[in-house]
Amino acid sequence: MDKLFSEGETFLFYPLKVVHTEISFQEPFLAKVGFAVSKKLFKRAVRRNLIKRRMREAYRLNKHLLTPDELSTKKAIFFIYVSKEVLSFKTIEKAMKKSLSSLAESINSVP
Repeated sequence: MDKLFSEGETFLFYPLKVVHTEISFQEPFLAKVGFAVSKKLFKRAVRRNLIKRRMREAYRLNKHLLTPDELSTKKAIFFIYVSKEVLSFKTIEKAMKKSLSSLAESINSVP
């Protein structure tokens, strides 16, 4: 986690802020992914959990965008919800698709 936030690259596709970096780990998975919603913006855990469920589902449905065949590096990715209001699943999914496509392009552009 420290390496992710100290050395990671950041970009924003509203309402998601994405922090990512290359890491090495033993599991056969392509990426380790985390999701966060600010307790300062959403005091009630019910709302935070709703948003995190929507983000996880959007990632689950679209993670195939992140797995090109030639990918050899493993990534740590953290999605942070930055909006001050609860947005619909469609809006979150649209931002997730854009961010995963952007991540895939940045991975493929590295020689």
